Amino acid sequence: LISIKGKPACRTTSKHYSQYRNYFVVIAFSTIIPLIIIGIFGFLTYRQLHAIDSDQHTVVVVHRRSARLSHLTKQITNMILVQIMIVLCCETPFAVVQIYTCATKHMSKSALQQAEEQLIQMVVVTCNYSTFASSFYCYYVASKRFRKQTIEVLTLCPWHRKNQPLSSSSETTGNILNQQLLTQI
Repeated sequence: LISIKGKPACRTTSKHYSQYRNYFVVIAFSTIIPLIIIGIFGFLTYRQLHAIDSDQHTVVVVHRRSARLSHLTKQITNMILVQIMIVLCCETPFAVVQIYTCATKHMSKSALQQAEEQLIQMVVVTCNYSTFASSFYCYYVASKRFRKQTIEVLTLCPWHRKNQPLSSSSETTGNILNQQLLTQI
């Protein structure tokens, strides 16, 4: 914590720590390493999906349960693949902008160029934040079972039910909700 123009501000005072943070923490830990890990696991998931698909064609399914399990496995794998593609598409521009920002940090830029870079950075950061919300929408679109469960949960929400008086003073609202959930499952 240092004072800049009489106001307290958090700034890095060590040049070495600043370089470590900019080049290693921001670029490596925030962008490149996660993209590599997601890419590797995406490839492995894709390979597993093809292995499941080829096993399904060669083995005659005897039990209905194993066919259902195979369908669920394939559906989950597809949802994960879609999620990985969304993350890669949203994280890659963020990584490029972070690398560009660090590489051109000490260059002199016009006010117009700075404004353009800030606009691009804000758009990319907004896209980057969308990855955290995308999993819900990805699963909702890709899975009929997930859609059905989401609708069931939303219809069980307390604000959709009318107020009901308690039958005895010893019962708590939590016990009533637990009993209602158990009876509907």
